[in-house]
Order: sequence, then structure tokens, then C-alpha cells
Amino acid sequence: MSEGRSIRSRRPGAAAVLVILAALLFGGCAFGVTQPATDVGATTATVTGLVADTEDGASTYWFEYGPTKSYGSETTHRAITISDRDGHPVSEELTGLDPETKYHYRLCAKSEHPVCGIDYAFTTGAGPAELEITAAPDLYPDFDPQVPDYVTRCNNGPVDVTVEAPVDTAVAVDGGPARNGTFTTTVPLASGQEFELATDTDVGTSTYHVRCLPNDFPDWTFTEYGPAQQKWYLVTPRQYAVMFDGNGVPVWWRHDPIKPGDFKLLPDGTLAVSANDRYYIRDLDGNLLNTLRTVGTELDSHDLQLLPNGNYMLMSYKPRANPIDMTAYGGPPDGIALDAELQEVEPDGDLVWSWNSKDHVGLEETDHWWGDYAIPQAEDNEYDIVHINSMDATADSVVISLRHTDGIYEIDRDTGEVLWKLGGTPTPESLTVLGDPHASNPLGGQHYARVNADGTLTAFDNGQGQGRPPRAVRYEIDEDAGTATLLEAVGDPDVPSAVCCGSARRSASGSWMMAWGGLLSTPHPVSEFAPDGSRTFVLEFPGTFSYRADAVPAGKLTRAELRAGMNAQHPR
Repeated sequence: MSEGRSIRSRRPGAAAVLVILAALLFGGCAFGVTQPATDVGATTATVTGLVADTEDGASTYWFEYGPTKSYGSETTHRAITISDRDGHPVSEELTGLDPETKYHYRLCAKSEHPVCGIDYAFTTGAGPAELEITAAPDLYPDFDPQVPDYVTRCNNGPVDVTVEAPVDTAVAVDGGPARNGTFTTTVPLASGQEFELATDTDVGTSTYHVRCLPNDFPDWTFTEYGPAQQKWYLVTPRQYAVMFDGNGVPVWWRHDPIKPGDFKLLPDGTLAVSANDRYYIRDLDGNLLNTLRTVGTELDSHDLQLLPNGNYMLMSYKPRANPIDMTAYGGPPDGIALDAELQEVEPDGDLVWSWNSKDHVGLEETDHWWGDYAIPQAEDNEYDIVHINSMDATADSVVISLRHTDGIYEIDRDTGEVLWKLGGTPTPESLTVLGDPHASNPLGGQHYARVNADGTLTAFDNGQGQGRPPRAVRYEIDEDAGTATLLEAVGDPDVPSAVCCGSARRSASGSWMMAWGGLLSTPHPVSEFAPDGSRTFVLEFPGTFSYRADAVPAGKLTRAELRAGMNAQHPR
């Protein structure tokens, strides 16, 4: 038999006829019969055929292929043992082909000398016009070359990544080989872990990151209306402290068995999260750096501030030592008043300064809240008469929000005296409100009073007990004139009420970040507004809500830092 001879058959699927023909022509030998290609794509195809032998024994087979009948390439030589006279189907996947190109191929086999089948041909397709990457379970959001980070609910199991890449784009999945065309790769993954997608085009390379969400990570929806104004958004749905990016993707998170309340990035780059009766200070890697409590009182977990001197400002509820007669206000003759106490503590927990509302805020300032929410706390007959929920210290003073007085106060740190009061029952320190259609009752159960860099005051006005929807407000305070002039008021027509909670924060550029509060029975969204008042996005957590939301501008934290922190907590 001469090498490389081809067998031509009118019925290539009829193995018996082929065997007889081969036996008549050549005696005993192995031979290949080429059959049509399948699964022809832009850069891949599967070539098929039959291998038979007129005698029992071991044979080898392979496919030759190329753009002409001279072929030029061949597949791996594979072994096959034949003990009958039937044709045995074989196939081989060809990869790295050129799109829209005609390829010739044939199947060859040998036991002593090669015998090849007739020439067949196929033409590759044009290939995808654009890059598409999908996964099972799904990626969130859908793949977009402009979005760098993604998540998937992998359920602690593998993720199947399917790539459809144009000829001028190569994609590497989880460090694997870069390929174009259509292919699927399975990536092993567990909760918190990530893998990378790397793309290489004629204009450069890009890397994308996909991370697996924990099984109990809360559901959310993100509705985009315009470009996000800040870099990161800090929220606390259920038992999670989470940082979302402007695409609505959670990029950093940490679980706590107790629902976190306050979550913020401190000026030194550490993270503060309140849970139960303490604040936890951690780095991005999740390492616990400090645990903070107030001294001799129960910590109030609404707010914390890192001061320029390295100390922390904390808040607490402090019960009065002796019962008082509250009958004039609708309470009992022997109730225990819970007062608000501010404390400045050193990092080691030593107390260096404190202020208590007892001698500065009268019982009458609780006003209508006596009958509403200043109710006994558990079995101790304690009345939450002021309910402090935020504080913001400046060099010489502290601005506090007392929900159960509908008032915001500035406190002199040296004397402890109230410098001014905004809202609530009138006192000698009350400011005259200008430019506000609700001047007689500008605040209702408000939260998150903040002094901005320009000296203006912002707060989230829940409007509770005032018969109006919640709003974010910004006032110019003129202490000498005794006035508070309303500069801005931002509301959301989709949020008609806010019984509790919430926050509002204005950025230096004029955008607003709001958590609209609510309860589990009536959760409200988190939303951002551009300086022109247009809504940029709405972030919702069905079945739960975030007590507060805060925003971090660009330049404070990088994606690389957040990813590294997550990888330190969830290594692969």
C-alpha cells in the first residue's frame, strides 16, 4: 500500500461496503472515512468521520485540515482498538480558525500505512459582532464593557461563563487561555470569592471582576436615571454593611449577626459599624482594630465621629438617678427619664469630656411626643424623652438632633449651654425660621443633622406628626440675627411618609444622598439627586430597608482597595 492513498466511497456511512472495498483493494489495513463537519462557528468547528479496520488490532487516526487541499495542519494522533468490521465514529474540535474562511479536511487512519478519506470542506461563520459574556447563575448587572465589577449568586457552587467574542477580541476567564469565538468555562467559586475576566482587543486590555454573593445577601433593585454623583454608597440592609458603586453593584460587604445601624468611612480610612451596644472599628480586610462603648452609660448606636485629635465622639442614653413626676406631660408620677449624653473618649476608652441634656433641655420640649413615642422602655418605667439620633462636632460646639423634641440644637462645648435651637417648642434659644412654608414647625422627628463645609445645616426632616411627606432640608444659620433661612428642600413624590429612621447628606457639589427611612412593614428606598434636583438612581431592598445611607466621593477609596479587602476576607 502506498502512503497517503485516499478511499472514495459513494456511501461513506455504509461501513460494511467500505470494509469490503478496502479488503479488495488493499487487503488488511485501517482506513478513515471523512464525514460532514458539525458545530461550525466563527473560529471553531467539529470534524467527524469513521475509522474501520479489515483486521483486528490497534490503529491510530487523525484529521488533516487547512485552507487548501494541501492542508498543512493536523490534529493529535489518537489510538483506537478495533475488533469488528464496523465503522467507528470519531470527531475532533478545531479551534483558533479564521472567520469567514473555507477549510478543507480529511480523516486519516493507519495500522501499517496511512489511508485517508476523501476531502471535505466547511466555511467558518462571521462570528459575533460584539463581545457578549453571560453566566449561569446570572451576572449582575448584564455584562457591559464600561462596568468593571459584577456579582453572581453562586450558591457556593461553580459558575459557568459563556463568552461570544469577535475575532479581534480575546477573552481569558479566571486566568485561563485567551480565546475568541464562542466557548464556555466553568469556574469553581464560593461565597465572597471572585474571579477575573480579561479582554484583549486592538485598543488595549481590560479586566473585569465577578464576586459571589452570600446565600443570605438581601435582594435589591437598582433603577438608574442618570450618572451617579458619588463613588461609593454605604448602606445597612438586614445583617449587612455594604458599599455599592454607582452601577448598583455591591463591591464590599461584611455580615454581622446583629443588624448594623450606622456604617461610615472615618477620616483615617477605617470603617465604623454599630451593632447592639458598641461600635466596631475595622480595616477593609475585616480586621477588628477597636471596640468602642460609652463610659458608665448605654451606648446609643445612631452616630459616631472621629475627631481631629484622634478621639471619638459617642452618644448614649443615661437614666436619671431618681424618678420624677411626669404627670404634667402625660406621664406617670414616678417615671425614669432617659437623657441624652455626649461623650468624648480616647481610643483606649478613657472619658475626657461629656455633656448631658438633663439641665439644658426641658421636659416640656418633648411636647406631643409624650403621648406618641416617649413610652416606657421595657419593664424599667424609663421614658425616652429626647431620643438623640445624630451629632456633629465642630471645633467649639456640637450640633445634635433630638427626635422627640422635633429640634436641632447647637451646644457650646466649653459651657454646655444651648447656643441655638431649630424647630420644636419655642425656647429663648429658638431661631426664627425664614423662607420655609413650614416655618412654624420646620422639623418632625428629624434625623442626621450635619454642619457642612460652607457652614450651612442639613437634616432629614421626617415630617412625622406634621402631616407632610419627608424632605431633606438645608438652612443658613445666622446666630447673631437669630435666624435660620431655608435654602433647599428636596422631596420624593414616591415617598409619602417616613415614620422612622432615614438620613440626608449634601455633597460639596450640591448632590443629595437620601435614605428615606421606614419600617420593615413599609420599607423606603435610598436615592440620590443631582444638583439640579433630578433623581440619578433609586436603590431598594424589598422586605427590608437601610436605616441610613452615606456617600463617599472619588479619591477616598479605590476599587483595588475594596477588592483587596474582600479577597483578604474570602481568599480562593
